[in-house]
Amino acid sequence: MPVEAYCRIDKEEILLRMPVEKADYILVLDSDLIDDSLISSAKKNCLFIVNGKRPPEDLGIDKFKSIVVDLNSMAKEIFRRKIVNTCMFGAFVGATNVIKFQSAIEAVRATFHGKIAELNEEACMKAYELIRKNLLVGKYFLG
Repeated sequence: MPVEAYCRIDKEEILLRMPVEKADYILVLDSDLIDDSLISSAKKNCLFIVNGKRPPEDLGIDKFKSIVVDLNSMAKEIFRRKIVNTCMFGAFVGATNVIKFQSAIEAVRATFHGKIAELNEEACMKAYELIRKNLLVGKYFLG
């Protein structure tokens, strides 16, 4: 069974401890995990950020704002394996104004140490830059 996780982000302390029923953002680490249940949990103006190579219409998310990007290739280049979580974090930061880039890098540095920290910082930065560059020219399918 796939892992499902929720994250609430706010400048104020968050006391609510329950699943998100309708999401503003949905980050999908593997496009094969998109199903009707996941799609129905999206708000009307939800942004999907998907690790994959298929266009949004093939994934059933073309009615939403969406960015599809091949993070597997990026992760394999950096980590020598498909570990996409920090790449996805960078893509999220690049696609939204929810978290400042410098705050994201500081979080990576606080979480990892040594060579692992350097690799994760590189992954976050590369994904961030790829998304920012392509959003500027209106490109949302990077598969």
